[in-house]
Amino acid sequence: MTTARVADILPLTSTQQGMLFHSLYDTSGPDLYAFQIVLGLDGRLDAARLRAAGQALLDRHDTLRAGFVHETVREPVQVIAAEATLPWAEHDLRELDADAREAAIRQVLAEDRARRFDLAKPPLLRLTLIRCSGDHHVVVLTNHHLLYDGWSLAILLRELFRLYAGEPPAGLPRLVPYREYFAWLGKQDGAAAREAWNEAVRDLEPTLLAPAASPGTAPEVREHELALDEPATEALIRLARSAGVTLGTVCRGAWGILLARLTGRSDVVFGTTSADRPAGLPGAADMVGLFITTLPTRIRAAPAATAPELFADLQRTQAELLPHQHLGLPEIQRLAGRRDLFDTLVVFQNYPLDEDGLAAGSGLRIRSLAGQTSTHYPLSLTVFPGKRLRLQAKYRTDHFTETEAETLLARWARLLASLGSAPDAPLARHDILLPGERERALTTVNDTGEPRLQPSVPEMFARSARARPEHAALVAGGPAIAYGELASDVDALAAHLVRHHGIGPETVVALLVPRSPAFVTAVLAVLRAGAAYLPLDPAYPRRRLAHMLGDAGARVLLSTAEVEIPETDVPVVVLGQPLPVAPEGGFPPPQPGHAALLIYTSGTTGVPKAAVLTHGALANRFRGMQEEDPLTAADRVLHKAALGFDAAAWEILWPLTHGATVVLAEPGDERDPVRLARTIERESVTLSHFIPSMLREFLDAVEGGRCPSLRRVLCGGEVLTATLRDHLFEKFDVALHNRYGPTETAIHATHHRVDRTEEAVPIGSPVLAMRAFVLDGFLQPVPPGTTGELHL
Repeated sequence: MTTARVADILPLTSTQQGMLFHSLYDTSGPDLYAFQIVLGLDGRLDAARLRAAGQALLDRHDTLRAGFVHETVREPVQVIAAEATLPWAEHDLRELDADAREAAIRQVLAEDRARRFDLAKPPLLRLTLIRCSGDHHVVVLTNHHLLYDGWSLAILLRELFRLYAGEPPAGLPRLVPYREYFAWLGKQDGAAAREAWNEAVRDLEPTLLAPAASPGTAPEVREHELALDEPATEALIRLARSAGVTLGTVCRGAWGILLARLTGRSDVVFGTTSADRPAGLPGAADMVGLFITTLPTRIRAAPAATAPELFADLQRTQAELLPHQHLGLPEIQRLAGRRDLFDTLVVFQNYPLDEDGLAAGSGLRIRSLAGQTSTHYPLSLTVFPGKRLRLQAKYRTDHFTETEAETLLARWARLLASLGSAPDAPLARHDILLPGERERALTTVNDTGEPRLQPSVPEMFARSARARPEHAALVAGGPAIAYGELASDVDALAAHLVRHHGIGPETVVALLVPRSPAFVTAVLAVLRAGAAYLPLDPAYPRRRLAHMLGDAGARVLLSTAEVEIPETDVPVVVLGQPLPVAPEGGFPPPQPGHAALLIYTSGTTGVPKAAVLTHGALANRFRGMQEEDPLTAADRVLHKAALGFDAAAWEILWPLTHGATVVLAEPGDERDPVRLARTIERESVTLSHFIPSMLREFLDAVEGGRCPSLRRVLCGGEVLTATLRDHLFEKFDVALHNRYGPTETAIHATHHRVDRTEEAVPIGSPVLAMRAFVLDGFLQPVPPGTTGELHL
């Protein structure tokens, strides 16, 4: 701190504490909280008078002479110097041509903004005059945001021009010291504030929109701006009036709705910065200081609600919290139990700055007024009211690209216009997609369908059998079953189902069969008949099996003698017994749109529900897997998935449609990693599927050097971490594939061949033939770097 006389020592507000921390923490570039105001002025300007007016302003307001001391003290304080000299600079660019002058102005502004303040040495502001041409000038007022907020800036600019016009300081409005605000803070009921905010953030989950910061990227803040047209702005004003809320509430509420759509949640939170000039503090509206506070704004955007309902609820909640805004964000974060509640910030700029009348009586005319400030948040959004509502986004380039920031701002503007034009429509009906995006989302980026819908799965299997009838199709602990033998059994069972039970397209055959060659035969026979098979795991409870049989409308139940059959009216065919001879005849190929497989999931209510996969989807999926990572006749694929899960389908059908061998795990192998390793080793398995949790157990139980035949591992169903990937690569020399997706997308939606060097394991890009379910806000294919779960 300077050795100048001290007029006062004050504490810091919670906002000042946060700003001081960020300014001291990040010294790699310009101070994020340097605040630069640029005024373009026309008229005969007297530099000496302007400098004197600036000095008079500095002398008048104690706040402007604050330095912030953080070393050698237990808590940071702001020390008010009794006097300070205004830093002043002049630049004369009148001799330069227009282009050179514009370049020079930009350079002066950039250098001024880059010059950091020593926060302990007041004054933390400076005034710069740039003479441009004739009677045109640029005046730059730069300060650190620690000193004052935007509302205070409006006060200071008014006083600056009045002082320049010759009005004595005594003629200006009465000063109310900033110290009075701290006295008011000391009288507030902290316990009541904590109780109110504790209720407001109860069960609140963070809403984090920004991607992780790009490693090694220096933070740079850029901005983008757009404006609504006048009719759209007027419609929003009418909406605010009819709902009995402010325009600021409408804009903040719209951002909350957009966050909900982008994150797939109905309960979201973002930051709101507002001026906490308490009505109970006399003279607060005329004080100069930092009164702003950043607080969480929570919005529950139920899809069926309307905009007026949401906005009214938001304003009511904000009004209830208004007496408690003094608590400060750090304390609220502690109550919520999370430091990072949000990473987007919304500011509604409503401070009283009359640009037209600001310079009245000074002999000058304001040509332009622009502000340059920054923030440590990844995305800060500012609303400027007027005839055309202006929206501005400031974004950190280590979190958002220019395109991403511009798209977010455009979505916000589109949503605002939609809310104004149809205020009574349910929130879910308001579109956030930009022109052309719906077509791109529904058609272009999802054009992953394989146009060759033939041959079908049974035809591909028959082709494999004809090509290598003696090659091993199934291995199940005993002698291998050749393709020719398996094909003969399949045809016999399919003929029986068709001739004696009327099985054909759009009929369902239930399979209550343990993992065995009989199960594989039954699957292929049902598909050969053009029907759909419903796998029923014998381990399921009887009531669940009975429900699935009835719900699916199964025409026939195939089972084996050792399985207990639930009570049902469905005809039962016991496999392994002689079948009546069926008349000879061919099987017409199933159509691509006919049902092929029913997989029951628990659903959101806990009641099992069937997902239906078609013949065309299955055929496309296995052709797609073959193109992504081809199998050959030398491959031996382990089938160990539970029969009621979709993984069992590809473990059986992908290899058998492409001439490989299926190795059936013995009962219990799938739960015992040691036995599983023994089977892989004994049967020379080359490819196996693991959910990550089982893979972890397998790696922990199996020593390196075991299972030398294993060449490929497929993962899915859970998040695959980089740690587990590294553990696998340490023990086995294999190719690792990560797959994700719900059953409805034909087993997999995304695929990624895992790289050993990636920081995180992506879920990959859309697979061939994926039939995606596109919702509003699902705008592009999953990028290769995406990790975590996929929600469609």
